[in-house]
Amino acid sequence: MKNYGVSIVLENEESYELEIQGSSEEHVLSKLFSQISGVIKINPYDDVVVFINFDKVLKIQIQPIAE
Repeated sequence: MKNYGVSIVLENEESYELEIQGSSEEHVLSKLFSQISGVIKINPYDDVVVFINFDKVLKIQIQPIAE
């Protein structure tokens, strides 16, 4: 497992910067999608869960974090 930096930008220009562990960029992307169709589930802060409608997302960028 590697750490990946994830940047999510919404159409209202709100953005979230996250760090997610995964085996690949595809694995990290799959972890973002919740069980609810068309919704991304993120934890931007401890004990905070945010659900985002996928149609409100402008961009998702996933990059490996150098160790």
